[in-house]
Amino acid sequence: MKTAVTCPFCSLLCDDLSAQVTAAGIKLSDNACAQAIQGFSAPPPPTRARLKGKPVSIKQAAAAAGRILRRAKRPLIAGLETDIDGLRAALRLGEKTSATLLPTHEWNARHIPGLLRTRSGFMTTLAELKNRADTVIFVGNNVTARHERFIERLIKPAHTLFLGKNPARQLIWLGRPSRREREQLARPPVVVDGKDAALLNNLALLRHAMLSGTRATHTGTKAAGNKRIAAVAQLLRAANYGVFVWSAATLPADHADLIIDALMALVWELNQQQRFAGLSLDSSSGVSYRNVATWQTGCHVGIRFRNGYVSAAMTPQASLAEADGLLWISGLADTPAPALDVPKVVLAADASRADDADVYIPTGVPGVDHTGNLFRTDGVINLPLKQVRANRSHSAAEVLSLISERLT
Repeated sequence: MKTAVTCPFCSLLCDDLSAQVTAAGIKLSDNACAQAIQGFSAPPPPTRARLKGKPVSIKQAAAAAGRILRRAKRPLIAGLETDIDGLRAALRLGEKTSATLLPTHEWNARHIPGLLRTRSGFMTTLAELKNRADTVIFVGNNVTARHERFIERLIKPAHTLFLGKNPARQLIWLGRPSRREREQLARPPVVVDGKDAALLNNLALLRHAMLSGTRATHTGTKAAGNKRIAAVAQLLRAANYGVFVWSAATLPADHADLIIDALMALVWELNQQQRFAGLSLDSSSGVSYRNVATWQTGCHVGIRFRNGYVSAAMTPQASLAEADGLLWISGLADTPAPALDVPKVVLAADASRADDADVYIPTGVPGVDHTGNLFRTDGVINLPLKQVRANRSHSAAEVLSLISERLT
């Protein structure tokens, strides 16, 4: 039995699990969420790689992958769902092959660092929210869909440092909570329903109400909605420490930029007289990628290496369209590689995700098949991952290093 196991399958990185390897698979402690159970229950990766569907050794597959990347004029290394060592190895390989790196699960997350760079903003950590925030405002529908234990661990923990035991926070939803979220809460939150453009409009009304100190009014908006906005404004004025929580993945794609921009503006204005902050819920590999990429290149999302220089990549769609060779890394999720008509290399634990790949190389899952490190969603805490089950699988970092050594 391994204790204090960190779950790598969402960016909360819950480190209070216990795991036991049995004949039927990995058995987790009762506090594991459905996402953790699914991730840890996946079978071990196969021991053999595949070249054009035929079994080969890992070294033979790595050599074939190197040939594909070397021959490509515009290679694309994408997915990047792996741990910090794997991300570092991907950056080294990308620089060596003049590739574009595209963390595809983080396409929406490029909104956050871009807006923080141009507008600046106030962001907080999970510990600050848990121990200090007396008012929490969720922005969007089903905000914690990919972070199932967020409410359990951070909104209603048994004890906090500064709010005492079982804190009675004021909870507000600008959007619509899911049934699971409602069931997890001790009491119903204040809800101002709205999605897409309506969500953006409600944020504008709330900002107006906070600035003017009057009831929100707007042509075409129902009176009931106005009353809820005015009630929320009163609750925000009474807050000692408020936190706005959102997930870029659950925001409407057409309005995500504007919604996050409006949030940053509102938080900035609230901080003139009160204490407010924001918290974005992203994927663990995405947060880790942004930190590693920023340290090493100064670019926070997509990266383009060309002739010894590095720059921000084009849009995801443009990067996919120009690629003439693909290396897809899927170690923490079972996301399939995009359907591109180019030579394709897939690094993943699940061989079924690579049926159309020219080269498939099995890699272990960080935190399950090998040790590693990831950053939490707040970007400031780096947590170690334990190896739970014993097997002979290679990590993504090891495979990428083999490919780099065999570029021909």
